Amino acid sequence: MTRAYALVGFAIVAGGTVLLWPWLTYPARRGILVAGAITYSVQLAAFWALVRFRDTVRGFMWAWAGGIVVRFGALAALAAVVVRGEDLPPAATLLGFVGFLFALLGMEFFFLLRPDRFGGR
Repeated sequence: MTRAYALVGFAIVAGGTVLLWPWLTYPARRGILVAGAITYSVQLAAFWALVRFRDTVRGFMWAWAGGIVVRFGALAALAAVVVRGEDLPPAATLLGFVGFLFALLGMEFFFLLRPDRFGGR
């Protein structure tokens, strides 16, 4: 199930990047690429934890809460780096991160709801 989520998640991030590409400036393109890579990595780790600990309510809740903390921590760290640096445009990078995160979080529900469809138990 995690492999299927990873493939579909990659397709969403890559597809979103390709769709936005023609309308972005060069710095904004770099910001979207960085945001997509970070979002994908963070979300994949958080989803893995949910799948790993979903057998018990307590484990699932801890994994869910930990995922929230990690996601907000990644956003805060990215914001701190982007605002202080001059390499990436803050708007494109942070909006890209949040946009990709929103899309991947929406997809997470479907993989957890019916795991048998995606090779899970």
